[in-house]
Amino acid sequence: RKEEELDSKDAIILHQFSRPTNGVPSLSPFCLKMETYLRMADLPYQNYFDGKLSPQGKMPWIEYNHKKVSGTEFIIDFLEEKLGVNLNKHLGPHERAVSRAVTKMVEEHFYWTLAYCQWVENLHETRKMVSLFGPFSDLLKWILCHLTKGIVKREMYGHGIGRFSEEEMYTLMEKDMRTLAGLLGDKKYIMGPNVSTVDATVFGHLAQAMWTLPGTRPERLIKGKKV
Repeated sequence: RKEEELDSKDAIILHQFSRPTNGVPSLSPFCLKMETYLRMADLPYQNYFDGKLSPQGKMPWIEYNHKKVSGTEFIIDFLEEKLGVNLNKHLGPHERAVSRAVTKMVEEHFYWTLAYCQWVENLHETRKMVSLFGPFSDLLKWILCHLTKGIVKREMYGHGIGRFSEEEMYTLMEKDMRTLAGLLGDKKYIMGPNVSTVDATVFGHLAQAMWTLPGTRPERLIKGKKV
């Protein structure tokens, strides 16, 4: 994009990874969460697919009137304060607590099992979706994906979940997914008839299983098939 577009007053500039080649919105559940939130909150924004990480080394991140904010939770807090939006205003104290607990389960636990499925077990298929072009694109994809695989495995080990066997990790994944299914039940959204921030979180993660992991255990679970 042109520099003057990035400097536009009152424009939300959303920095995120490039769109995958298969039409999926993002290979990152956090990027998809953030873009989904902006759409649900009806906030106009500009996508900037530069691949540049925030000063904290995070993705996604936003710029708003030259202020840089990273981390989806802090971005949402910032936008609520600056723009007066609040998707959780209809929730009571107990519902807000449940919403936060679900968010942390998804982002701090379920996420890692998805990352393993995407970037370790199914790396070959994920590599096909990475959007890189040019004469050395295949080589660059191979390097990028294997670097990501190493990072994911190292961070999973530090988290603790990566110290379990593959079957144990998938057992944890299934428990998280069935918990989400139980929470949703026959409701339209996680917290009831109205959309709230946690729905963007859950959608951003479940969409990875549905759209980027065909034929895998998480996709079969979403579709109600035996695993």
